Amino acid sequence: MNTRSFGLILSVLVLASGCGSDSENTGNSAGMGGSAGTGGSAGTGGSATGANLVFQTGFEDWGGDIASTPEYPFSTNYQTYCNEHQSVTEVVGTYDGIAPHSGNYFFLQNDSETPLDPPVDGIVSGSVQAYNQIGVAGQYCGQNPWSIDSMTGSEFYTQWWAVIQGEFPPSDGGSGSKWGRLGVHTPEGDVMLMMPWQAGTSNHQLNFGLPSADCSHGRHVAYSSALSPPPDDGNWHKYAFYVNFATGQLLAWYDEPNPTPGNALISFTHETGGFCGATHPSVAFVIQGNFSAHQPQSEAWHAVDDIEIWDGIPSQ
Repeated sequence: MNTRSFGLILSVLVLASGCGSDSENTGNSAGMGGSAGTGGSAGTGGSATGANLVFQTGFEDWGGDIASTPEYPFSTNYQTYCNEHQSVTEVVGTYDGIAPHSGNYFFLQNDSETPLDPPVDGIVSGSVQAYNQIGVAGQYCGQNPWSIDSMTGSEFYTQWWAVIQGEFPPSDGGSGSKWGRLGVHTPEGDVMLMMPWQAGTSNHQLNFGLPSADCSHGRHVAYSSALSPPPDDGNWHKYAFYVNFATGQLLAWYDEPNPTPGNALISFTHETGGFCGATHPSVAFVIQGNFSAHQPQSEAWHAVDDIEIWDGIPSQ
């Protein structure tokens, strides 16, 4: 299980930055969850802020396997990536005492080569890289037709709920899991919400991985204080982040019921033109897009539920 970039059809996502080595570290700040979901579908809702829900999934249309679930949200343009996704993930109704955040189902991934205990039918191996790509409208795995390229505006907001178990301690110069990864059609322009998983310590922090202003290298900025309560306490926790390609504003929240710019856990303003020419989200959004850390040496898994993508910060 080697550190890898997620393999989309476009080679631009093989970042030179990778955010695996830090050449700049800046910022600090300080903040807390709610929403539900359905099957993977294009959203139709709006909010008082004028933001529109463009995609949501709560895995509630699960038919027992990917082939029988037309709205399954994760897809790829490569059969080999689909095979890996299927071998390390499953949609389940419960696992090891964990019930869905809402509804009847949630998504489960084995992040380690260590077998899950208890085992899960359908998960036959483990990998940190499962190609959990939303918005690709790919040929393989899920056939969900929604494409992130339909988001032509400058704003992107996403939120999801997760339970984590195990650890991804950051390597020298690394910053843990690429927990949320937003791709763009520009080399090195990806924006990542990073989080180390280090069991039994206070080293659970969020930070942004993004390109330098001149796109010459990757960097990590806006480190949060230790997340509280810790994300590996066996409970569902809400993660959210926002990118404005026009203003350079980046915001992130943890367990915040009603995210606003004023209550963001971390905040950073990118330099003008700092997204390497990108003006809107594109290619894909990925939950757990590989990692910049030591690979797990013992059992590690995560569960995800109630994913939403909006074209601005919603009023909740």
